[in-house]
Amino acid sequence: MRRSPAALLFAALSLVGCSTYQAPAHPRPALPLPAEFAERYRLPEPPREDYLVPLDPARRLWRGRLTCGTEHPEFHLLLPPGEPRPFLLCMPILAGGGDLMHWVAQFMAGRGYAVAWSARVESAMHPDHDTRAVERLLRRSVVHNRAILAWARTQPFCRADQQAVLGISTGGILAGTMMAVEPQLCGGVLILAGGDLPDLLEHTAEGRIARWRAHRRAVDDLTDAQIGARLRVDLTSDPARLAPYIPTRRTLLVSAAWDDVVPRRNQDILWEALGRPQRLQLLALGHYTAAIDVILPTQVILRHADAFLRERLRRAATE
Repeated sequence: MRRSPAALLFAALSLVGCSTYQAPAHPRPALPLPAEFAERYRLPEPPREDYLVPLDPARRLWRGRLTCGTEHPEFHLLLPPGEPRPFLLCMPILAGGGDLMHWVAQFMAGRGYAVAWSARVESAMHPDHDTRAVERLLRRSVVHNRAILAWARTQPFCRADQQAVLGISTGGILAGTMMAVEPQLCGGVLILAGGDLPDLLEHTAEGRIARWRAHRRAVDDLTDAQIGARLRVDLTSDPARLAPYIPTRRTLLVSAAWDDVVPRRNQDILWEALGRPQRLQLLALGHYTAAIDVILPTQVILRHADAFLRERLRRAATE
């Protein structure tokens, strides 16, 4: 049965508790990105704007599409009054989550950011996707979002030197990869994300991924261990693997203690790999309760994200 907003609010307020872990006083610096990774996520050409059309002029809501080689990134854009503004790019979740991303954009635009949220490249974890197709989808998603960042840097509404990323769930994993390949980003907020993706895909309770594993077992005649072995070879777009190239001090990690979609050990793997960045640990909440019951009614996560990004943007000019 669908719960009323009041019931959601009461449930969230009664459940929300959180612990905040500060980054180390002397966080480890990011290493230069190796050429092989830079080439893997390289933009094939500078992005060209196909269109940018107003959807709701009163709310300054736009829809756009770019061309970048053979890729065509699509996005929505929400602009607060006044220009130029810090630019925040939000990453899509596994199941799309258009309404959720729109709400996130509205909240952050209300805090003074020019906010874009990208469309998914294609359906994720489709039964026909083998392990190499999963990696190809992640790589194309990074290229799409890099193209949006590159385009935004040429626009009058955006402070080219003040860009950040925010992602939820799969979007948080993509945001981690973006932090590695876009070292000029001032900050990144990785919400409900984890590292060691082969292990995560093996143990997650996410139904779509469980069905994908079952399909791979049936079609490819593989055991779970063999699927995991293939993932370890093919799946390189892993934020834990790219963590040495991500600045610890520019990263905020948000996790949920009872998350069975991104298991606790995968949250911890990513946190350790990133050099123990600032972390907001939500207590007594799982993956979907954190994504819906907290973000929407109480705004706990986004208030922390806003405070973190404001500090990162303030410091960016001196780093």
